[in-house]
Amino acid sequence: MDGPAAKWLQVYKLKHGLGKCEEFIAAVENYFGSYDYRDVISELIALHQEGALEDYITAFVDLQYQVSMHNTGLDEIFCVEQFTSGLEADLRAGVQSHMPKRMQKAILLAKVQQQLHDSKHCKQSRSPSTVRPSFFRTQV
Repeated sequence: MDGPAAKWLQVYKLKHGLGKCEEFIAAVENYFGSYDYRDVISELIALHQEGALEDYITAFVDLQYQVSMHNTGLDEIFCVEQFTSGLEADLRAGVQSHMPKRMQKAILLAKVQQQLHDSKHCKQSRSPSTVRPSFFRTQV
């Protein structure tokens, strides 16, 4: 450790000694990790899908793991609800209708909804163009 962390360690050792490893780790996490946890949980709550579904899934899972490093008791239903509420509206309704209880299921349902959404738009873009009857065409 160096800088402010080294000074913190010196003061900690004077007050507590090194004691048990678990107590020291908890003290380090309390002192240095509390802001990280607040920042990460805030990011997780504020996260919404703004682009590709895969990018949203990657960002959400990364934040979920970071939060879990600080809070191992985080309820999976909370994560599922946060994930679902951050989805684009077109996907959200389809996922919510299945009421998933696990993140794996919510992610799978979101991917299925995305495929359905994509195939629907693909079919609409391939629909035949409207042909105007000949009597509407201007004659030159």
